[in-house]
Amino acid sequence: MIKKNLLGLFFTLLLSSSVFAEQSSTPTQIVTEYYQALNSADLEQLKALMTTESFHSDMKNYAQSIALNDVGFHTILRDYSQSDIAQEIVQDLVKNRLRSIEDKEVVLEEELNISESIALVRLKEDGKHREIYLQEREGEWKINYLAGLQTN
Repeated sequence: MIKKNLLGLFFTLLLSSSVFAEQSSTPTQIVTEYYQALNSADLEQLKALMTTESFHSDMKNYAQSIALNDVGFHTILRDYSQSDIAQEIVQDLVKNRLRSIEDKEVVLEEELNISESIALVRLKEDGKHREIYLQEREGEWKINYLAGLQTN
């Protein structure tokens, strides 16, 4: 009986471990982690939660507000896609920008499965409606802004 209880406890701990939870995260959990990473300016976590294209899109979007006030930075931002150095500079400035702004308030509303590998999470971000698309690749859900685009 004790062995059986210990075995049950072991499996419970295994199922709740971060390794297993990471592999079985739902789209809603990924979006929640995305906002936690965004609010804490954790760019490495953002990279892990998003497709490469979506991550770079976010970096460029946040960098636009910096470029409006800094003409020299605008030149660096223009080189973002072609230069690792420009990417580093932009990401450092975006991280500082994210640290300086208020945390986003998020209310998750619903999760919809569009297909087997595409999901949509509807939410309110600072009171405004927003939809975030995710795509499952190799057993992992990732935020993919392009997943919601129609191709026909």
